[in-house]
Amino acid sequence: MIIGKYNINPVCIYLTDTAYWMARTERAKKYFASEFVEDILWIKGIHAENAGLKSAKPYLIDAPDGSYFIPQKTTGVNISIMMAYAAMESHPEVEYWMMLEDDCRFVTGWQSRLKQALKDVPNDFDYLFGGSCCCADKPTEHVKGEVFEVKYPFCGHMTIMSKNGLLETMKRHLDLSSPGDIEKTISVFPFLKVYTILPRIAEQELTDGTGINNQLPI
Repeated sequence: MIIGKYNINPVCIYLTDTAYWMARTERAKKYFASEFVEDILWIKGIHAENAGLKSAKPYLIDAPDGSYFIPQKTTGVNISIMMAYAAMESHPEVEYWMMLEDDCRFVTGWQSRLKQALKDVPNDFDYLFGGSCCCADKPTEHVKGEVFEVKYPFCGHMTIMSKNGLLETMKRHLDLSSPGDIEKTISVFPFLKVYTILPRIAEQELTDGTGINNQLPI
């Protein structure tokens, strides 16, 4: 899809293990089509609970005593995202990727706001958060318009990543025992040019806006 001067390829992970996930995927496809987000690269992910996968390494960032392991769901998300990165790397002709989660829901006027943000963000950006959370307490510097340098947002329901951002993430995002958005703030983002659109142009249907799952029905 062409947005301003950028040709951006959307990518989204999906599951087919249960009727719930199949229905959720079909709903996402219809929604994205209604927003003219087309030519999505759909990546079949791993349902960790059904596959019997779980982390064998404790999560140490917030529990340094080694007493906590991330849940199976998070393990599945981490593995699925790495699978998506590998698939994306196999398309070297793509300069920019729009990473979507299936419950991403755009706000009214998002396309025009994104087009302007892509004019305002530095040309050499690696990540641009369109959907984000937990920004209020982070060091923040205004760049231009609605573009800010926030160090660093959580969530990843709608981000745009450059080819360089993809390659550096694959190289540095190696610890899958932590929630991916938290781990990237430590091991990946300090080495990249990361920017955020505020207010965000994409919400997350299954969370309350802070990253807390509110289990809305689909």
